[in-house]
Amino acid sequence: MGPVLRRYILREVAAIFTLALLILVTLLILQRIIQVTDWVVNRGVALLDMLLLVGLLLPFFLVMVIPMALLLATLLAVNRLSADSEITALKASGIGIGALFYPIFSIGLLCAVLTGFLSLYLTPKATEWSERLLFDIARTSARAAVRVKNFHELTQGATIYVDAINDDILAGVMIAETGARKRIAPEDADTIFIFAKEGKIISDPEELSNYLMLSDGSIHVRNLDGSVYRRINFGRYDFRLDIEQQRSQNIERGSDFDVMGIRELREKKADYTKKFLEYRDEADDVSRKKARAYRTAVAQIG
Repeated sequence: MGPVLRRYILREVAAIFTLALLILVTLLILQRIIQVTDWVVNRGVALLDMLLLVGLLLPFFLVMVIPMALLLATLLAVNRLSADSEITALKASGIGIGALFYPIFSIGLLCAVLTGFLSLYLTPKATEWSERLLFDIARTSARAAVRVKNFHELTQGATIYVDAINDDILAGVMIAETGARKRIAPEDADTIFIFAKEGKIISDPEELSNYLMLSDGSIHVRNLDGSVYRRINFGRYDFRLDIEQQRSQNIERGSDFDVMGIRELREKKADYTKKFLEYRDEADDVSRKKARAYRTAVAQIG
C-alpha cells in the first residue's frame, strides 16, 4: 500500500473518530449542565470554578470515550469503503484487505498510548485537583449561603438560619436536617433541629474538609410517629459541610483504582500481596493442624 492510500484511510478513520469523540464527550458534559446551573444560581458558586471543575472531569471521560469512538470510527470507515466499492477496487488493484490493518492499527496504537497516559497519570492528578477545588467551592458556597435572618439551604438536606453575623462569628444559629443523610439520628428519625448560641465556618486544608463549628447548643430529634423525642446538649459540635455528596454522586471519579497513579497502584499491589501471603500462611497452619489431628485419630483407630 502506497503512502497516498495510507493517508487516505487514516483521514477517513481520523475524521469519524474526531466527530464521535466530540459527540460522546459533549453528551457526558451535558449531563452536568443541570448541576452546574444549580450550583451557580442557588449556591453562589462562581461560574468559572464550575467550568474548571467540569474541565477536570475530561480526563476521566476521555478514558471511557476514546475506545468507543475508535471502535465506532473503524466500523463506519470500513463500512463506507465497502459501500462505495472502494475495497473491491483495492482487491482489483492487487491490494489485499489486510492492508487496511496497518493504518488502522497505527491509530489504535496511538489511542492506546493516549488512554494509558490519561488513566495512569492525568486522571489521578485531575482527581486531586478537583478535590482541592471542591474544598474551596464548599467553603465559598457555605459562606455565601449564610444570610442574616433568612432561611437558606446550606448543604443537601440542611437548611440554616442565623440571627446575626459579627466578624465571621454566627450568632443564633438554627440548622434543620431532612432527608436520608442525617448525621447523628437513627433511620426512623424525623427532621433534626440543631440550635447553637454561636457558630463559625472553619477549614481543614489537610483533610480537605469544611466544618461549621457550633458552640453552646442542643440537638432535637423526634422519630417519625412522634412517640420518641430526644434532646442532646453540647458544648461544641462540628457540622461537616458537604456539597451534594460531592465525592460519591456529583463527581464521576470511578472506583479507587481508576484514580490511582502508578506508585499508588504498586503500593496497593504490595499491600494485597502481603495480606495474601499472611492469609496463605494462616491457612497452611490450619491445614497442618487438621492433618495432625487426622493422623492421630487414624493411628488410634489402627
